[in-house]
Amino acid sequence: MEMIKYSDHYKVVVTICQEEPPYKDFIGVGTDKRSARRAAKKAMLVLYQRAYLELNHYK
Repeated sequence: MEMIKYSDHYKVVVTICQEEPPYKDFIGVGTDKRSARRAAKKAMLVLYQRAYLELNHYK
């Protein structure tokens, strides 16, 4: 998880990757004007949605 504080907002980037084949990388990005915590929550929700949709597609 990487948190970046800009002058007018926070940006958080989160990533996960599989260590075994098939190798998949998932990235979530979230922003919030006032809170790094809210930006992180948004990024995690995006990450989970992307990972869940893609991993369930292959079942």
